[in-house]
Amino acid sequence: MAAPQLVIQIQAIVRSPGSYPQDQIKKVAQNYADACSQANKRLLQSTLYLKQGFRFEALRRIQEKPALLGEVDALLRFSEREQWAKLSNDAGVSIPRIDFQLAEELNELFEISDVQRKLAAEFRTLNLQRSPLEQRIAKLKEMCAADPSNTLWRRCLESHTV
Repeated sequence: MAAPQLVIQIQAIVRSPGSYPQDQIKKVAQNYADACSQANKRLLQSTLYLKQGFRFEALRRIQEKPALLGEVDALLRFSEREQWAKLSNDAGVSIPRIDFQLAEELNELFEISDVQRKLAAEFRTLNLQRSPLEQRIAKLKEMCAADPSNTLWRRCLESHTV
């Protein structure tokens, strides 16, 4: 079950916990704990890919359905979360802590990647239009500044300026 639907169930239980049998609360709590564990696993895997230099693999893992950052956001950002943690604990289910710091770092990577994709598309267009070399070099410089770790852009810049 996707996190937003799970959170809707949780909110209904928190509003009226006496209306739900303990085994149903426990089942929803276990589903929530499993979703949190799965999100943590994907966060860690994406971070490891990134640290190993596999940026696009990390981005692919983040974007897989369900989208990781959306799932983390849904699992963490609902006003009844503290009450839910207590109800879950009372039902005998411990809720794993999601590493929100990792999620924020990956979100920044995702935003940076969007910028880089846009710059690469602009550079491609300049080349296809056979724009003046000065414009293409200026775009390459922007690309190098946006992604200093990418040696491809630096080599391309060097080949255009030699």
